[in-house]
Amino acid sequence: MKGERHFFPGGNTVRGFYSYYAHAIRPGLDKRVIILKGGPGVGKSTLMRHVGDAFVKKGYDVEWMHCSSDPGSLDGVRIPKVGLALVDGTKPHIVDPVLPGAADGILNLGVALDEAGMAKHVREVEEIGEAISGCFAQAYRYLAAAAPLREDEEIILRGALDAGKINAVTAELLAGLDANSIAARPGKERRLFAGAVTPLGCIHYLNELGAQRVWRLEGPWAMPAQDILSRVRAGLLESGVDIEGFYCPMEPERIEHLLIPETGLLITTANSYQMMAQTPERVIDLEAALDREKLNTAVSRRLYNSQTFDSLIEQAAQSVTRAKGLHDDLEKIYIAHMDFARVTAMQQALLAQLDTLE
Repeated sequence: MKGERHFFPGGNTVRGFYSYYAHAIRPGLDKRVIILKGGPGVGKSTLMRHVGDAFVKKGYDVEWMHCSSDPGSLDGVRIPKVGLALVDGTKPHIVDPVLPGAADGILNLGVALDEAGMAKHVREVEEIGEAISGCFAQAYRYLAAAAPLREDEEIILRGALDAGKINAVTAELLAGLDANSIAARPGKERRLFAGAVTPLGCIHYLNELGAQRVWRLEGPWAMPAQDILSRVRAGLLESGVDIEGFYCPMEPERIEHLLIPETGLLITTANSYQMMAQTPERVIDLEAALDREKLNTAVSRRLYNSQTFDSLIEQAAQSVTRAKGLHDDLEKIYIAHMDFARVTAMQQALLAQLDTLE
């Protein structure tokens, strides 16, 4: 994939914080993985942005990994051509070296922290940390409460679904992708999130995945399009095609979008919280597979499901917003005790070191 790409390596889900960091870093392909350590506000995201920008200026493709709890902040950056990845290895996405020294290294920005000064804020830091944890726990409860509503809506839709038409759509897609063979080497899947529940609400980077072509599956919210995508996914992998699977930001094992890097084709599910601006090359209307008369018998139930689901997601996002506000307060404490001149020197030394990877 060419150019600059954006996505989330982890997210706030019904299962709590869910990480696909192992897929984001690409084990076996990245020759050098640098794991950043240090507290909040010490400059990890800023350093990664400087490194990414430096490689963009040199004409390299760059992957930007955003933080689901603060999309303006980075959790990682990757430069595929030189096999380099930098990631934030702190809570909640704790990452440690797999091949320490040989391929993986730690850069601890916390060494520029005045620990004696920070010691005066121990109780304050603890209290803010506990409050942040409480906000996230509340967000996860709201998301967990929303999940059965989506499940109920899916049950209604399945009851009105013509399975034969769905099978026909799936078969047509597999044939169009030449994904009906079994290869000696199965394809590999990289799992990521295109969207997330954030302080800004449900946002996505579908337009920034680097897709050159788009096929869009359309239908009502909670339409079980993952049935089609799961079978297409399996067919592609069996045929030896490498893919990127983008999973639901609330239910992290439900596939919502599928990208084939080799061809630049993105098969996407259109829904109320993730809709691409890019004009699709092809639209597959799944409404045609639904019995409208059967759906009309559950109008009030479906309206309740939809409205209550949206309300709970909004409450979850507000809880994440409160967590971000508290995290900002925590960062202010750390920033006041940081020697950023030392961090700048570390950054410059790192950039000089990374020049050797070209």
